[in-house]
Amino acid sequence: MIEQGHRKHRRWFTWSNVLFLVFVLVVEMGLLLLRRPPVGHGRARDRMECSMLARATTSFHFEYGHRPPAASMRSVRMHAWIENKHFNFAKFDLDPLIELDDAERVVFWLGGPAPETDFGFDLRCLYDFEESRLVDRDADGFWEYTSWYGGVYEYDPETKRISSDFSEDASVCRIDPSGIVGESSPAE
Repeated sequence: MIEQGHRKHRRWFTWSNVLFLVFVLVVEMGLLLLRRPPVGHGRARDRMECSMLARATTSFHFEYGHRPPAASMRSVRMHAWIENKHFNFAKFDLDPLIELDDAERVVFWLGGPAPETDFGFDLRCLYDFEESRLVDRDADGFWEYTSWYGGVYEYDPETKRISSDFSEDASVCRIDPSGIVGESSPAE
């Protein structure tokens, strides 16, 4: 009889140790997950934002009847003329708009912050840019919008794509007549 009680005590002691170890492991794994967000989370945020920027360029198309202008005198002049049929091309200097790079074009044409220069037309705000992620890498007064991974969103008027390179993938949102298509491919 004494022997049987001793065995029960040892068995309980063994299970309590196992349960304690499982508890400690679960707590440790939980702490690890809390410290570092999943890798796919940031990529999903970038894809979602890329898609929202692509929708804003579609809104630009509906608003003005054309996509955001390319880096050419003809497309910038066409936009100025669409905004104001009596636009005075001699009075306003449109050269800075022609020299915008693809990243600056996203912010400027979607109504983000711009230099205090009068270009002879106003832009409607089509996207609410998060100010903490706006940067001016080349110090020309025109802003670029950074992705969550530090790359910048760019607009290519020829392919009608908003893109952002981050991590090991490139996120691209293409605008087709059927809608917005998200694509992802290994960065080259």
